[in-house]
Amino acid sequence: MSNLAYANETYQHGHHAAVVADHAKRTADTVAAFFLPFIKPGMRLLDVGCGPGTITSGLAQRVEPADTIGIDPSPGVIETAHSLLDRKSVKHLTFEVGDIYKTRFAAEAFDAVFAHPGVATPA
Repeated sequence: MSNLAYANETYQHGHHAAVVADHAKRTADTVAAFFLPFIKPGMRLLDVGCGPGTITSGLAQRVEPADTIGIDPSPGVIETAHSLLDRKSVKHLTFEVGDIYKTRFAAEAFDAVFAHPGVATPA
């Protein structure tokens, strides 16, 4: 990893309620179709910049019964992810405020890592 300073990165779309609501329409089938052939049940998954968690939930369904964790730097967006979570369809999914550049996870903690293409758009 380079020694670039990431402190000045800004999520270009912002976290306005209308943006988050639009992002909540996204699904693993529509946005992560390219990634789906590479994941299977039992794989531990991390979703970086999970937003409202709708993509994350679809990914989690495919790797159950393994754990899936969605992280996002915005506490408000993580609250939205928690509110949209359907425990009937996915049982091993958690969301938390997190920064991939200051991760609490060991390098080998996951079998797969997903990041939507718009996640780390430098300002």
